[in-house]
Amino acid sequence: TKCDECGAPIPEARRKAIPGVRLCIDCQSAHEKRNTRASGINRRGSKDSQLR
Repeated sequence: TKCDECGAPIPEARRKAIPGVRLCIDCQSAHEKRNTRASGINRRGSKDSQLR
């Protein structure tokens, strides 16, 4: 019923929606931001590079 990281209460609606949830929304968001990397794909390539 409480967040493992900050100890804040986890709302009942979140616990019902995601059984076994261990983090509050704020800590979950921060955790996902830390674990996200840049994809490394150049999405602004020139038109010539798209035609090849």
